[in-house]
Amino acid sequence: MITFVAAIFFLSRYAHLGANQSQHQTTNPLVVQLENKVYRQTKPIEIAHSGVVFDGHGATLQGTGTGVGIHVGALENVSIKNVKIVGFATGLLAEGSSSLTLVNVSVSGAPGGASSKDSTGFRLERLSGSSLQGVQAHLCTRGALLTGCTKVTIEKSDLSHNGLSGLQLSNSSSCLIRDNNISFTGEGSDPSTTHISGLSVENGSSHNQILRNQVVQGKAIGVAVGTVPGPPSTDNTFQGNDVSWTSGNGFVLHAQPANKLIDNTEGHCQIGILLSNTSETTVKGNLVVGNTKYGVEDDSCLKTDYDTNAFAMDTGSPVAIFFKGTAGQAADIRLFQNIFIDYAKPLKVENTSPMTLNSNTFSGAPSLEIEDLADVIGTKPLALNSQNDKPKSGPFLPSAGMLAALPSIYDHLGGVSVGTMLKPDSEIVIEGSLTGAFMGEEEVLARYKGELPVDISFPPRTVTSIRIKGVPQTPAAYLILLGDQSLAKNRSAEDNADTLITPNESIDGDTTTPDHGWTPKKGVAGEWWAVDLRVESTLTTFTILPNLKDSNGFWSKFHILVSTTGEFHGEETTVVTEANWGQKPGPLRTYRITPTLGRYIRIVSDVDQQGVRLVQFGAYGLSH
Repeated sequence: MITFVAAIFFLSRYAHLGANQSQHQTTNPLVVQLENKVYRQTKPIEIAHSGVVFDGHGATLQGTGTGVGIHVGALENVSIKNVKIVGFATGLLAEGSSSLTLVNVSVSGAPGGASSKDSTGFRLERLSGSSLQGVQAHLCTRGALLTGCTKVTIEKSDLSHNGLSGLQLSNSSSCLIRDNNISFTGEGSDPSTTHISGLSVENGSSHNQILRNQVVQGKAIGVAVGTVPGPPSTDNTFQGNDVSWTSGNGFVLHAQPANKLIDNTEGHCQIGILLSNTSETTVKGNLVVGNTKYGVEDDSCLKTDYDTNAFAMDTGSPVAIFFKGTAGQAADIRLFQNIFIDYAKPLKVENTSPMTLNSNTFSGAPSLEIEDLADVIGTKPLALNSQNDKPKSGPFLPSAGMLAALPSIYDHLGGVSVGTMLKPDSEIVIEGSLTGAFMGEEEVLARYKGELPVDISFPPRTVTSIRIKGVPQTPAAYLILLGDQSLAKNRSAEDNADTLITPNESIDGDTTTPDHGWTPKKGVAGEWWAVDLRVESTLTTFTILPNLKDSNGFWSKFHILVSTTGEFHGEETTVVTEANWGQKPGPLRTYRITPTLGRYIRIVSDVDQQGVRLVQFGAYGLSH
């Protein structure tokens, strides 16, 4: 058995460190160092006195799936650094400590990962004035759990790939949480599990600053405030965080008053921001893009300010904000200097009056009358309008910035023209981001491997930055293409009934005119709509936009055929078979296919169905 001679530091009950492995004791009795080896433990290492500096020098503490790796009690000025803790129910437990410093401490969960056992990377209870910098916790049930803590800083750390939460604050206040990666929460967890969130603030956690964290690609909620019972968490500032690509909602605040959501990015979730029974919230400077249900749902409508936010429909819901008030109760909603891009009718309003709208910009609405800005349910809102704006000439002018970035969300990225690759046979990968971080929030828009030069098109997306792999990072290597670059746009369309005009309405780019687009005449299986691209193309993606008032207003079952000749007598290829349209997120549906050469595209119904409308169809890939 190996013990430490220093009285101030000992292994709990003389725990075993591993055969023939010992620690190195410096001449300073407050500094303890390990060798860069694996130490196998059955009991925790105990830090026994204040002022200890524990330097692991890269050592690994290996557990058996239970117990605690390192324990710190009610001590002061303890520093732990450069150690890996693997396979414990709790990696590091600190209770009642003050001025605790953790630097470059890495915790991995019990064998089997985040879903196998209940495990916590860092369990911090009643800490004050402490800091965690550059720490990591992966494959745990909870990456870090703070309970009853004050003035704790967690920064530049990686709490990603955990089961139920990356970081959880309970009854913890005046903490600073900044510049962390808290993404991919829920991996390996049971899909039916509730209360999965990347970052959770609950049970009276107030006055916290939560800044510039990546909380993307989660399996349920990005940031949850007060979603479990307990006293309200108030006066928290969430600023500069990214909660995009969460399978549930981005931000959820339930019965938590007086919090601030500032300059965050909520993209491609179900609901970007959900305010439930929540009042006095400040929602300012957020970028809300492509959420499939609503950009924002506010079901209390009490003393909430929406100021200088930007809402872009992109591939998401045609409703930017749903205000859901209570009948007979006066609302208090103020919208100032917000921008709504591509929405024909951006607001849905239920029992919400009065509202104040001032200096907002509506790029897709036909007029500034409340009837043209909102679908109204219940009491018609008293809208106090002043100096709102409606652009008069279609889309905004594209930016003239450098090719590597799109500084304006008005610029819809629709393709890239590539002239030079980094080396022969390189694969070109085009990625788009709403923030420019490229830390998991980016979306792969297209891939290509072949001869150059080439124009690559894909469904237009709202992005602020792009990254192109496989090409030299020089302005001459590629050119970004803005707007819809559909290969089918303004080509020639037809249907099985030889209708003259309406088939072409589905490829003219008009998404706002009422009753625009193609409708089958009989509503029976076998009817079809087709487009001639005029030249053979390598097709990679299709988009279908149905009636925006009814996202299920398209065939529930259909297939898509591609032909090089247009005969459709056996030479065609079936590239899409859709059997359950209603289960797809919408309204715009995207189908990525194996690259297929063709000139003619035909969509064929496989069901008898009325009420079908094809508003717009897009085809993307490479034109030869």
